[in-house]
Amino acid sequence: MTMQVKYVASICCVFIFLVMILQLYSDVEPYMDEIYHYPQGLAYCQNKFYIWDPKITTFPGLYIISYIFKLILMLPLMVLRISDENNHISCSIMYYRGYNIVLATLSLVLYFECRRSLYPSSDMKVQNWLISIILFLYPLNFFYYFIYYTDTASTFFLLLVYYLSIKRHCENQKDKGSRVKYIVLSISTFIAAIMAVLMRQTNAIWILFIAGNFVIDDIKRSDNYQDTWTNFNVKGFFELLSMFFRNMKQLVYNSIHLLLPVLFFIIFICYNGSIVLGDKENHEISLHFAMPLHMLFIASCILYPSDIFNEFKGIIHNGSKISLQSLIGFCIVLCMLYYGSYDHPFLLADNRHYMFYIWKRILSHKIIRILLAPIYFTVIKLGLIKIANSKGPMWVLMYLICVLFNLVPARLLEPRYFTPGVIIMSLNTSLCGIYQCKKVQFNNLCFTSYFILIMIFVLFNIVSIKIFLYNVFQSDDGRIARFMY
Repeated sequence: MTMQVKYVASICCVFIFLVMILQLYSDVEPYMDEIYHYPQGLAYCQNKFYIWDPKITTFPGLYIISYIFKLILMLPLMVLRISDENNHISCSIMYYRGYNIVLATLSLVLYFECRRSLYPSSDMKVQNWLISIILFLYPLNFFYYFIYYTDTASTFFLLLVYYLSIKRHCENQKDKGSRVKYIVLSISTFIAAIMAVLMRQTNAIWILFIAGNFVIDDIKRSDNYQDTWTNFNVKGFFELLSMFFRNMKQLVYNSIHLLLPVLFFIIFICYNGSIVLGDKENHEISLHFAMPLHMLFIASCILYPSDIFNEFKGIIHNGSKISLQSLIGFCIVLCMLYYGSYDHPFLLADNRHYMFYIWKRILSHKIIRILLAPIYFTVIKLGLIKIANSKGPMWVLMYLICVLFNLVPARLLEPRYFTPGVIIMSLNTSLCGIYQCKKVQFNNLCFTSYFILIMIFVLFNIVSIKIFLYNVFQSDDGRIARFMY
């Protein structure tokens, strides 16, 4: 059996496995945000595009893709002569959830293809699959595969933008690249970027990051710029700006397919007066500086568990030397965590979310936030240094700016918002400093820790789905309530 056949067979098995899990949700009525998303999707399914729920905060991307899936499903129904009177099959809540299963399976493919495009060496194949599986099983991803939310579709289209952008960039670098292929990739990337923003507005920030990433890469190639710690200073920053302005026309032209969707979104914000479409009073902009810290802490723990363990082991045994930069960094983290943590009416009033209990029993207490500050600082510092050694400090600076713009304005402590940042960081990391260590060292030290992490994720997913499906309780209004992230 060839590798391609094994690859396809494995993806098909994953899809079947997800479908089997989805069957457990057959008796679950539309729940939580589904009570807004499903009726709106149903209106689109019935060609009632003029109907809109003012409580919905996102663009209609989820309902557009559901409508496209419905049109695709109609073909086999017609061939098999299966009656779908009143769209009872193609517009049911289970089929709408099932569309997420398709996108989740394709996301696993895109995780691996993005990693393989960024790290094409055959020595990186195991690491590429490890990262892909970890991201696929990431609990805040996996849980939402089975309910009709925007998360899975948003992640898929953001990944698609990233993958197509990598392919387009590679095609542009070829001396004898196909012009037709380049144009097709440009149009495809533009459409995917539009869909990504229609799924979730903050994807515009990450599309801008992707564009900036390739602009830096073009400058490296044309002006021999080196994204190293040596050049990471005020002088190096102004030199980079000078290189950009010197080639600005060409650089903007190369990125226009990504910049246009972002420009459309900025125009929308200026016209609408808010980033959200509806329910503006509950989604006002804040300065929630603790949000980026939570995300960076989670991402670093996922990507560098063995390094973090060794770091704390060394601190316990040998102590830690505190430099001026580290002291300043710690003070910044402490202030962001202590003064930049906020509650939200949704968070305080809804005991169906795990974050209600995490906030109430942990993060709402100032003394705990103070105790968490050195842990956060140590873990985040290690994670950022690791990724900077792999991608360069300027890459990390752009990444941090995007994380801040993505998360700081959100007052609601919602871990789903962390997902794009975790994915982007994970796709670009080199596990355990793989370029600095031997293959045997990776197998012995890193593989075990990532295998344990995968098992932990599997356990988290089993427990969270089991609790959601079977540990139900009755809310104050008499309805069935379920626990979820």
